[in-house]
Amino acid sequence: MGTTTMGTTIDVTLDHTADGTHLELEWSRLFAGQWTAPLPQTVSGRAGWASTGVGFAAGTSGSARYRLVGHDGARLGTVQFSWDAPFGGEHRVEAWSASISPGAYDAFADIRGDELASTRSVTFVVARVSAPTELHPAYPTAQSHDRHAPARAA
Repeated sequence: MGTTTMGTTIDVTLDHTADGTHLELEWSRLFAGQWTAPLPQTVSGRAGWASTGVGFAAGTSGSARYRLVGHDGARLGTVQFSWDAPFGGEHRVEAWSASISPGAYDAFADIRGDELASTRSVTFVVARVSAPTELHPAYPTAQSHDRHAPARAA
């Protein structure tokens, strides 16, 4: 009987602390691997999820889209997060945002840890910003995206 070895794991923290707004999950897809901690349906503050590759030398990849909702229930925008962590390859994360009011909110992605580590920590941040390309001060190595582009590994 063969053994199954777990592959690469992505451990995600979603940090959304924007002034009375919250995030509601629209959809999520896991393209490779399995969920080890499911995505939250609603986020006000911090939340997290995780996925891992299953099988020998397996990676994980997925995507999730949330709508940004104001305190009055009005839709303020959309944020989307993606991760791709192949076993032994370059790990990529992306954060994308589209605000109803341009530049009002933005999404950031930051990945930490050794590129060859089996577990990588990812932080996605949704924050109110004064300019569309302003970096979140808590994550100086993060990249802001109003289009699809990979984040830098720290």
